[in-house]
Amino acid sequence: MVTVTKIGAKSMAKMFGVTYLIMGLIFGVFMFIISIVPSLAGEPELPGSDGIILFFVFTFGYGILGWIGGYAFAWMYNLVAKHFGGI
Repeated sequence: MVTVTKIGAKSMAKMFGVTYLIMGLIFGVFMFIISIVPSLAGEPELPGSDGIILFFVFTFGYGILGWIGGYAFAWMYNLVAKHFGGI
């Protein structure tokens, strides 16, 4: 039986960051499609200008927040595992 008592914070942050970047990419595509629907219906705005911004915000925003969350999770896990044991 192996007990995990320490997780590499940078490695966990990298994995969370990439995973959330992929999720942000998926959500960003949906937000882009939803934002261009009014322009396809004849609204006078620039077609898809908000959608491109939403696409980049969702993609990179999710990636950055995922990296921060992964780093925080690994730090908290290492702190708790040091005192109470690991998984």
